[in-house]
Amino acid sequence: MADARTPATTPAYGIGGNLAWLAIVRLNGRNASTWSGAESAAERFNYEHSNQELLELAPPIAETARRAAGTHAPFNNCYRDIAQRNAATMTRLNETEV
Repeated sequence: MADARTPATTPAYGIGGNLAWLAIVRLNGRNASTWSGAESAAERFNYEHSNQELLELAPPIAETARRAAGTHAPFNNCYRDIAQRNAATMTRLNETEV
């Protein structure tokens, strides 16, 4: 499962197959406005997922977690502390909303 976008503005994710041991859900925050021509990877991934985006991603991630012994959901929006803030929000959503 991934939130990879092609192009960068189109969300795409899905869960497939039977999961057993470990599931990894990698969340790549892609900044559409800096994706082409950015001077650094940090600029390309300078993207903060909105609360709405995280609300939409929380149920499929929770479903994945129910089907696997372990689930990791790293945020790869590596600009300042955006990944940490998004991860904290996702943790709260999974504890309260899902």
